[in-house]
Amino acid sequence: MDDFKKRLLEIGYLGKPVGYKGHITAHFFDNLDIQFSEFIFISQDGLPVPFKLTTIDDSSNPAQLKIQGVDQKEDAMLYKGLALFIEKENVEVQEEEHSGYLDFEIEHKSEIIGRIRSTENHGQNILAQVELTNGKLVFLPLNEDLILSIDSQKKVLRMEIVEGLLELY
Repeated sequence: MDDFKKRLLEIGYLGKPVGYKGHITAHFFDNLDIQFSEFIFISQDGLPVPFKLTTIDDSSNPAQLKIQGVDQKEDAMLYKGLALFIEKENVEVQEEEHSGYLDFEIEHKSEIIGRIRSTENHGQNILAQVELTNGKLVFLPLNEDLILSIDSQKKVLRMEIVEGLLELY
């Protein structure tokens, strides 16, 4: 399985269901040019599981997709928040200014709280997708006013996170 995981690239995550027929919103990272194939992979229990794409509308934001076997809103809810992967050969990564922070640890109040898994450009705001030490995924703004220091040697980003932001997750 490890060889297979090396051939995949995380491209985003699944959001809320749309409608009642099993359609799901999909949030893709902005720095990717994705050529969708017949299958996508969804992380389940830390392993990439292949699913056949039946439809995808990536012209809207967030995109909407339908996968084979997910035919009801209740089924689609089971996938909310799970990471999406695709074979690397179907993705072109465009370098971004903040992509150099990938795999940096986030330190807040002298404590490591997580690791940056990806960055997304939302116009004026750059967001880091951070996997917290408890396994939850959160988005934190990479705002120069919130970054206290950067230790490139140790790959640590020291931040002052707005009070209450982490409690939202």
